[in-house]
Amino acid sequence: MPWLILFILLGIVLADLDTITIKGSHFFYSSNQTEVFVRGIAYLDPNNTQASSGLLADTEGCKRHVIFLRQLNINLVHVGYVEPGKDISSCMEALADADIYVLASLNRGHIWSEDTGASWNTSLMLEFTTAVDLIAPYTNTFGFVIDDITLGNSNYWPYQKAAIRDMKQYIQDKRYRDIPVGFTILAPNQLIGEEPFLSEIDFMTCNEHRADFVAIQLDLDSVNNCEIDPNKFNEQVSYGIAGKIYSRTQLPTVMTHYGCTTDRFNENLDHRNYSIVPSLYDASASEVLSGAIAHEYFQRENPDYGLVSVISPFSVTAVPGFTALSSALAHIKSNATLKDAYIPATNTPVCPTVVALDTVPTTLPPAPNREICDCMMDTLRCTTTSGFSAFVNHPQIVLGDFFVRAFQANLSTMCDNRADTLCAGVFIDFDKGTFGAFTMCDNAEIYSWAANQAWKRGGDKGCDVNGTVQLKDLPKGGNETRCKELVGQLDENGAGTIALSATSPSSTTGEALVGTATATASPNSESRPPGDGAAQAGLSVVMKVGIAVGVGVVLLFALLLLLVVLRRRRLKIDARPVDGNNRGLSLAFERKELDGMVILEVEAPNKPAELSSSDKEPVELSAANKELVELPAG
Repeated sequence: MPWLILFILLGIVLADLDTITIKGSHFFYSSNQTEVFVRGIAYLDPNNTQASSGLLADTEGCKRHVIFLRQLNINLVHVGYVEPGKDISSCMEALADADIYVLASLNRGHIWSEDTGASWNTSLMLEFTTAVDLIAPYTNTFGFVIDDITLGNSNYWPYQKAAIRDMKQYIQDKRYRDIPVGFTILAPNQLIGEEPFLSEIDFMTCNEHRADFVAIQLDLDSVNNCEIDPNKFNEQVSYGIAGKIYSRTQLPTVMTHYGCTTDRFNENLDHRNYSIVPSLYDASASEVLSGAIAHEYFQRENPDYGLVSVISPFSVTAVPGFTALSSALAHIKSNATLKDAYIPATNTPVCPTVVALDTVPTTLPPAPNREICDCMMDTLRCTTTSGFSAFVNHPQIVLGDFFVRAFQANLSTMCDNRADTLCAGVFIDFDKGTFGAFTMCDNAEIYSWAANQAWKRGGDKGCDVNGTVQLKDLPKGGNETRCKELVGQLDENGAGTIALSATSPSSTTGEALVGTATATASPNSESRPPGDGAAQAGLSVVMKVGIAVGVGVVLLFALLLLLVVLRRRRLKIDARPVDGNNRGLSLAFERKELDGMVILEVEAPNKPAELSSSDKEPVELSAANKELVELPAG
């Protein structure tokens, strides 16, 4: 019994999965030499077309699906953005018990879209950091990924890379372990050629602000069935695309969105065999690929890639394709690399400056800082109305780039078409890599700042832009001194750089340098000793074993002591004198363990005394025992 408890205790203490680290172009378990190859599945909400997902917060549903996920022979699920305030602990623990890691999307919205343009602002920063805080504490958190496809638009790349820079800095500032942060890129297809694809890889993986890994998303239209020749797939996709990335940069690369379609309404047509799986893990592919993530777990509308049918919340059934993928993953063979014997290459791409005649800035947008934007707003009198603020921050229109053009046109009008001088605080020049100090604020705050500039030049009548702005009184008290200290570092048109002092209050991203082209450094933070991230994330396996053994020894000693005490008490009971009839007293009476709802019969040579319903007097059992036992009245 004591040893059983000890083993159970050991299992509880050692339940955490080994964390994942990166060395060169490979993933490794942190505590040993073993390389990690991703065998993943997209675990996305079938009823939600948006990026957000509540699957990890569905405790009971998660436990049902973990049974199937384990049978699928995977070691990772790729989940969408998890809404803040959700309790995901039970699901994360259930996945950990099944040796399954979680790759989580950071973005619910888009850093870039045709409707809203490109931005990296305080709202998106809060969205990303909330996702990190929710999932980072778990040891089976594999990493974070930005799933925002750029479609070759080089104007978007600086914002995406700034997001990666700031998320890596945030993870360090919060003293989490070193959790990888990567990005998703669409594989070359008929719309996106190989040149912009490789240029984006170069931009996102050059210099110190580079991503930690790359996820190559296959075009589902080109790999949508299981009849593709595996050799051709290997040549063009597994080794072809990944090989070119490997030759340019030393980062782990994972293939995503491979899969086979079927008719979800007729299982007899499900002849999927996933013959392409071996080509994702064979000897040639494993040199340049760190695994792949299949698409997908749940069934959706046709064409369907799903592997399970959810008839009701309580009924889950595997479809024929499930067995095929499970078998394929169970038989993969990869050439693993030993961590200590592996010496990564040092090749790092040069950051591109021109892509298809478009200039790519050499600097990045400033790190979003809520304190600066709040202080800026506190200095303004002409600001957006509440209704217009909600609209420009979350435009609900699908009109191509209409919103972007209209928004920029109004800014230009308010800045007298001289935004570079009159509205330097919100001015962006991609060619020169100039980002104004307030460009990391929300759209409504940027619009308000430009409107206030126009109002200052034109007086009270200037605060009128088609009913989108209004005059307000300046707030009194509060953080006025601090705000003047920050905003006062800029000139009257917003030109200059805002530097947060070392004694400044904590902000969204920690201390930061933001402003014009010179403000490209990541937020400063207190230096952290090497390896401290892992120490903060949790105890090492050796320490856990030591704790478990120590606790087990203490528990074993306590149990032995309890057995000795019980044995001595038993000896005392056996040595008690017998009563006048040479019969030992009932141990139940000795311990007074009578239940008030039960009447016990006591053996005796004579008939027990009968009590009337009104008799409340105690019964004396024998001369040898003077303790009184009161029986119930009824």
